Amino acid sequence: MATYREIKGLNVSSISADPPTASAASQAGEVWYNSSTGKLKVFTAFDTWSTSAPINTARQSQYGAGLSTAGLIAGGTLFPPGAFTGATEEYNGSGWITSNALTTPRTNNTSAGIITAAICAGGRTPPPASTAVTETYDGSSWTEVGDLGTARYDCGAGGTTTAAIWAGGFITAASALSEEYNGTAWTEGSDINQARAAMGYANQGTQTAALIFGGGPGGAYAQTELYNGTSWTEQNDLNTARQAGSGAGTSTFALYYGSGPAQALVELYDGSSWSETTNMSTGRGDAGGFGLADAAICAGGNQSPKTQTEEFAHSILTYTPGSWATGGTIPGTNYAQQERGTLGTKDSTLSIGGSPAPLGLNTLEYDGSTWTSINNISVKSYYGGMAGTTSAGMKWGGVNAADSSNLDDATEEYDGTNWSNGGDLSQVVAKMACGMGTQTAALSAGGETDPSYTDTLKVEEYNGASWAEGGDLPATRYQASYMGTQTAGLGVGGYLTGDAATLTSLEYDGSTWTSGGDANEVINGGKGFGTQADGMIAAGNAATTTSQTYDGTAWATGASINTGRGNGGGGSTTAAGAVFFSGVGPGGVGPNATEQYSVASSAATVSSIDFD
Repeated sequence: MATYREIKGLNVSSISADPPTASAASQAGEVWYNSSTGKLKVFTAFDTWSTSAPINTARQSQYGAGLSTAGLIAGGTLFPPGAFTGATEEYNGSGWITSNALTTPRTNNTSAGIITAAICAGGRTPPPASTAVTETYDGSSWTEVGDLGTARYDCGAGGTTTAAIWAGGFITAASALSEEYNGTAWTEGSDINQARAAMGYANQGTQTAALIFGGGPGGAYAQTELYNGTSWTEQNDLNTARQAGSGAGTSTFALYYGSGPAQALVELYDGSSWSETTNMSTGRGDAGGFGLADAAICAGGNQSPKTQTEEFAHSILTYTPGSWATGGTIPGTNYAQQERGTLGTKDSTLSIGGSPAPLGLNTLEYDGSTWTSINNISVKSYYGGMAGTTSAGMKWGGVNAADSSNLDDATEEYDGTNWSNGGDLSQVVAKMACGMGTQTAALSAGGETDPSYTDTLKVEEYNGASWAEGGDLPATRYQASYMGTQTAGLGVGGYLTGDAATLTSLEYDGSTWTSGGDANEVINGGKGFGTQADGMIAAGNAATTTSQTYDGTAWATGASINTGRGNGGGGSTTAAGAVFFSGVGPGGVGPNATEQYSVASSAATVSSIDFD
């Protein structure tokens, strides 16, 4: 028997404490002796599923392409109303980004390749009818190329935009036909042994090493077949015959998960045989799947929630997605807590002002679990601007809580105990930028001015004593979500002139505003967290539970908050410190719950080796 040294090339180390973590799945099996506990320890790999950020468009019957950190889904059937779509979404490892749609909307389409070189062929188009249309994706947009020789849908596939294989599928019945693509045209190849459709396939297989498994209709199949570039050969069967599941991996290491109508079963292929492993958390079929056998994605599908994303990992690292958790309850009645401002982070934040009038002076401090009353501001207001920390914060402008026909231009500064007057704005304003900068370098942008809530594009910068004019917004905007600093600010959503809601974003460099990436959906009255290059928005006027993240270029779906609401308090200079509270929910009811964000994390699984 080989020794540990012969396998690993080193002796078992003796240390007084377990390593704090591991960085890669390749460290699975690494052994050490913990001299404090007197135990041999090992990093152990497990198969796990975790829920990630939802897709933007609820759908089923679409196949995916790419890897778990850079993949896509395109096409499918919408829910509601059941129409076929060409919508494309890219996955970046944590959330979904809306991209350019297929040129031909369709469902039951098949995709393969990687995110910068994906291919989509076949499917069904209205009324419905089979299609032969083929499109390739370059990481940004789809381009139509040579059609399949035979229109069909629910095929198996493998390969790239220059060397692909499409197998089986439904024509007027399940087919055994296969076709090869050379980057320009399709030619007929060898038939598969079992005619079938709605099968799983190794998403990252190649034209000379493709793997298909399962399928239907007319009863589910368990057969697995391997293509070597010339012919198809039967391999060992699945343990459970099924169809309409999702596949990932390669011809030597593949994963088959879910199936119609709602199975959670998962099987892993090692190049020779299939074995059952950890089930999905939600059984479903007709979902978008892609990735490798040790890191796969399942998105959408035929079971609610039809926007759900799950990630599979075979790793010593247990992944915990970013999430919102309920914190301390803010004092006061539900409806009264709307439209409050905030500054700080989830472990040290202030809630300032609010409506109706009795709450306009209220200032509360949160320590991560409990809200307590502190010294009040002097001007009753809401819809004001805030920036800074709990020891050096500030509040400016807003609507007078005692008389909503009057807006305010006053600035108040906080030193951790008391409020004092700062320099006045040059205009009375409300619903402006909130949360950008510090007490000595804050930014106020846009909003509405007196006497009739007139939209403004004016920008003002604060230096710790007075306000000076900054670079104007390119167009009027109010009730947007802002984050960042005075010299690197970010605003998204809100209302433009004429109360038109928008999903556009703007970036500020200290003098000029330029266009950033569009949000995936309109959010007004939400709150912003983080920086221009690492930002997040959550909630909104429509009482949405949506959150979105920004990487400096594009917006992706993020973890949902627990209680939908808008016009609440919230903010932080980092996503890791994000806190959101109060607001107005459906029917005008204002929840007084506090929610706190935890960023995604991973930790290694350490096991003891016992010799009993």
